[in-house]
Amino acid sequence: MKRRRRGVDWTVLVQLVAMVPSLRAGLGIVILVISPGPGICPQQAGVGARWAPFGAAALWFLLGFVWFAPFLQSFLAQSVGR
Repeated sequence: MKRRRRGVDWTVLVQLVAMVPSLRAGLGIVILVISPGPGICPQQAGVGARWAPFGAAALWFLLGFVWFAPFLQSFLAQSVGR
């Protein structure tokens, strides 16, 4: 019987590092779309307008986690497949 291998799997680590630019680009697009430009909505200069991009980014990360969480994949596959 083979002994279980413990430690870092370098191929997975390289793939994760290679995905960082794509992650940053997607996050940048989410923040650009949700953030109001200076002068587009001057009445929304309150605290809520300043925190909206961060809330959208947090929601984006949360949806990514929910979509790829192993315990939710079968539920999502069954509900989408109907």
